[in-house]
Amino acid sequence: MGWNEFYEIGLGVLAISLSEFMLMTPYELECAYLGYRKRKEEDWEMVRYSSYYSMILHAKKDSLELKDVFIPSDAIGKKRKALTPDMMMKVTKLKKEDG
Repeated sequence: MGWNEFYEIGLGVLAISLSEFMLMTPYELECAYLGYRKRKEEDWEMVRYSSYYSMILHAKKDSLELKDVFIPSDAIGKKRKALTPDMMMKVTKLKKEDG
């Protein structure tokens, strides 16, 4: 990893000032970055739970599980596949509206 990447992480991702960045050791920068990534992963898990509880109201009984709710971190390391509208509709079976 070169200095450009260190600057991108410190100044861009972590949004620390240049003076704070210059006082940090590479180990401190790595720890700060790992903490940032952990916090972001926790934020996405909160999105998964919120989405699940929003979707469960419209799903047929027992047709949706928490693991079925996709978040971007689920795709890390997996080959990307383009989603079609038909594929998205098969994710969960919806209740029929009364009316």
